[in-house]
Amino acid sequence: MNFLSKTFLAMATVCCFSSLAQAAGYYAGCEEESVMLECPFEGLHVTGRYLYVQPTGDQLFSSLNQNATFGDGFFLAFGYHFGNDSDLTANWTFFKSDTKRIVVPEAAALLPDPFSRERVDDRLHSINLEFGQTSHWGEFVEVRFHTDLNYTHISRGRSFFAQQYRYSQRFNGFGPRLGADLNYSIGASGLTLIGQANVGLLFGESRLNGVNTLFGEDGEIIAIGPIRSNTEVVTPVFEWRLGAEYIFELSTGYLSIQGGYQWVSYLQVLQYPNLTQTPGLAQTPALGGTVFGERNNFGYHGFYIGLRWQGEWV
Repeated sequence: MNFLSKTFLAMATVCCFSSLAQAAGYYAGCEEESVMLECPFEGLHVTGRYLYVQPTGDQLFSSLNQNATFGDGFFLAFGYHFGNDSDLTANWTFFKSDTKRIVVPEAAALLPDPFSRERVDDRLHSINLEFGQTSHWGEFVEVRFHTDLNYTHISRGRSFFAQQYRYSQRFNGFGPRLGADLNYSIGASGLTLIGQANVGLLFGESRLNGVNTLFGEDGEIIAIGPIRSNTEVVTPVFEWRLGAEYIFELSTGYLSIQGGYQWVSYLQVLQYPNLTQTPGLAQTPALGGTVFGERNNFGYHGFYIGLRWQGEWV
């Protein structure tokens, strides 16, 4: 599937989802005195969050099943409200995690020393352009449906220092996403419970590049060969977020403090070299080309805290 086909499919899906979101935009009125469910307005909102998350994924570490290190990240969003409960929002999510462990590699039987210092570096960039439509369901509940166009870049670098076995996994993808944000106000206290869920489909390319050094029975180097595999993939994406926010009314609008927990998963998005299941491993790299990539998942989960300001256009 070429780039134009992918773009057309993504745009068509978003247009379809947008129609569904607008059809769901039931509005049952609003309370002027309520801090929680303000009336439709024309204005801006800006959100910033600090993320403290942990990468996940198949084949992340060895049979010791050690966890990756929590890493830092951020979420930034800027949106404009059109005065009819609809909005256009752009947001950017980024995180990184650097993990160092002493582990047993998957290919321990093929290496002179079964223990090795292992390092895994994870990076993620995710950029969304969202069209949202808010519905007010009763006195204390509002739901924002949104349809998005998403671009995601994922990279993971991995190395065993002692054995000089290292590779990088990369994915770049583009596609549609659909989601719903549920806010439940606890009376007029200013406290709101938040639940968010998103599903998406990304079209892109998954790349695997690296170098594998093979050792003989006496520990001598017998071959150094490349690890290469590129393939086009279609990956589903699932995301949910649970949290709460406390809203303050200001002369310039509303300011809220947010916090919660989130989980994101990209299915079958990265390739990895499965050394233990590759026949002829000792001979293949010496021939100058190694292709033994298998697909695995990537994701992250963890905590967030941040601020959101919303105010009218001046």
